[in-house]
Amino acid sequence: MTSPPLLPFWASLFLKRKNWILWSMDLFPEGFAADGKIKPTNRLYRWILKKTYENAPKALIALGPNQAELLRRNYQQSIPTILLPCGVLVDQSRDKTRPDWHSDDTKIYLGYAGNVGEAHSAEFLESVIRQFNPEQQQLVLALYGTKAEGLLKLAEGKSGITILKSIPRAQLHWLDIQLVSLLPQWTHIAVPSKAVSAICSGSPILFCGSKEADTWELLRDAAWLINTDEELDTQVKQVLDSLTHSEIEDKKRSARLVSRRLNEMVDQAYQSIEKLI
Repeated sequence: MTSPPLLPFWASLFLKRKNWILWSMDLFPEGFAADGKIKPTNRLYRWILKKTYENAPKALIALGPNQAELLRRNYQQSIPTILLPCGVLVDQSRDKTRPDWHSDDTKIYLGYAGNVGEAHSAEFLESVIRQFNPEQQQLVLALYGTKAEGLLKLAEGKSGITILKSIPRAQLHWLDIQLVSLLPQWTHIAVPSKAVSAICSGSPILFCGSKEADTWELLRDAAWLINTDEELDTQVKQVLDSLTHSEIEDKKRSARLVSRRLNEMVDQAYQSIEKLI
């Protein structure tokens, strides 16, 4: 596994005469540099990075096709690869009882439920908080993580915003659109399971990140993109202003199809892993 950090580094050092399989989650040591904990030019970091990719595994289990391609380039080898997305909800239960926070069917419910950590864009959520239309849209926030406090202060007392401690998984489908972000320096180093879980719950996503990210690669049929390579506020306003119930229903239908495809990927992945072992 790539988590806890540096396991691939030790595997590369000590499993040179063994067959081993790498199951990638968040990538390290790259994550330390993306997080700003160490400079990419640091000699120790560069040495650990070199050693991490010196001895290739027998096979690779990756979260998405673009992360897999990055790892194969790093190992400088063509490695047999199995794609196993993280966050797929199998047989997800859905609460049919309307939650208290969903009180107006005429509104579009936007929601962010989960971690706003170092890999996520506070700027994206700030833009949504500033620009959503409280007359037509309701913003539901259930935040935790290093960037949550500032965002909750910004949102506090604003019309059209509901702040919750958490949203039960079985209620996620009551959100019309779920918000997901990944900072560009984390592209391929992390692949948010939250995005996959959102799709599997039945909600399309508004994704702020790179179009090269596996989140967009795998989920684009049920998603809108806020491209981190372009000006953010303008894109957010354009998407929020153009949203219609009809378009959202189309995306929800696509989400069901994407969810089915993701479940098939998981089934195929485990069958391939069994054969491999």
